[in-house]
Amino acid sequence: MEIFTSFDSQKKKIKERLVRSINKLFLPSSDDKKQLHIWTTYRYDLSQEAAVAISSKSVDSSELEIKMPRPADWLQGMEYMPNHIILKPKNGELPVLTLDADFLRTLDAVENGYPVGLLAPQYEQAAAMFLQQLDNYGYAEENDDGEIILASRTNSSKKTVLIQDGKYDFEEGEE
Repeated sequence: MEIFTSFDSQKKKIKERLVRSINKLFLPSSDDKKQLHIWTTYRYDLSQEAAVAISSKSVDSSELEIKMPRPADWLQGMEYMPNHIILKPKNGELPVLTLDADFLRTLDAVENGYPVGLLAPQYEQAAAMFLQQLDNYGYAEENDDGEIILASRTNSSKKTVLIQDGKYDFEEGEE
């Protein structure tokens, strides 16, 4: 509820926290709040959690905005409490990620280190669909320096492949 009550005064901080939390859904050690990475996961067995996420594109958080529904002008003066916020591109109406109170609680739990594998999968699926749509609508850009991030979701580590001038370089470590 704090997000809804402090929305207007804390918009930038709330958006940064959302971006970081969504990144943490795919790489728990991530602390990136400036870039919303376009993560892709693969799994061959639906009964098991996807152990690896890959990102080669991202959307700068300055290109995204959060909005909260407001009552119609004719409803002014009546009690109103919003039940969701949305995350969307600044210069477009689609795609939209609707974050209700339960989704926000889930992202807060992820932000505080709660294991993603123990959470309800629908929020990760909604985030993954939003990320894919951002890419499909042309909002995502290739990571700097031809960077490809390989994230191990089981031990929160990452390996980065840098591709420059047809040459490969590798980095290892946590986010």
